[in-house]
Amino acid sequence: MLRPTREFSLDASDLNGSLRLLTGERVSAAGPDDYSVVAGVLGTEPALSRSSPWPFRAAVSLGGVDIEVRMESWLAFDTIRRMGFGHVIAGHRHALIVERGVSFVAFDAAGRVVRSGYTSGIFAPQPRFIVQLAR
Repeated sequence: MLRPTREFSLDASDLNGSLRLLTGERVSAAGPDDYSVVAGVLGTEPALSRSSPWPFRAAVSLGGVDIEVRMESWLAFDTIRRMGFGHVIAGHRHALIVERGVSFVAFDAAGRVVRSGYTSGIFAPQPRFIVQLAR
């Protein structure tokens, strides 16, 4: 059996708190499976909420913008692949490469990416430290 070479863990309370904030308390927990997506308009019930033990494709329209989510990796620990774990397409434009951990993207009414980011994975921002020598 293949094993991941580096373990990652999600902070469930942080993730679930973020979901409650983004969905106006309508979603309180992430799906239990390796592949999960929540998509919707800020502060409203998600238009798409899906969790699966296997890769999938899902589509939804948000405010007139067609969104397609493709979870493509067949190995849950497989992140170092060509072009990621999956993809989000918004308004027929590539919006996000989905990576292991939490991948986030927000876009405007035309489907243009406004903000994206990663946490709990190898693409999450790493803390920076400044070392100063005492004199």
